Amino acid sequence: MRIGRDSDNDIVLINDSFVSRFHAWITFEQGRFWVEDLGSTNGTLLNGEPLKRRELLACGDKIKIGESEMTFFLLENAGTAS
Repeated sequence: MRIGRDSDNDIVLINDSFVSRFHAWITFEQGRFWVEDLGSTNGTLLNGEPLKRRELLACGDKIKIGESEMTFFLLENAGTAS
């Protein structure tokens, strides 16, 4: 899931001038979610710390891109019929 100002992103943050066209992405690999900055101009923060390399995400982590902050949540058994 790519995040940025460009309309080709999965999450588009068009009203934030501190967000790069293709800023960061969240990937799912080997049963885990990761976040990585894509060489953005202003960087990405994970729980208030600058993201220097790809990092593992945990439920409740705060991702700040430009002036936008989002919280990463996992819903167990999401989409499973009861």
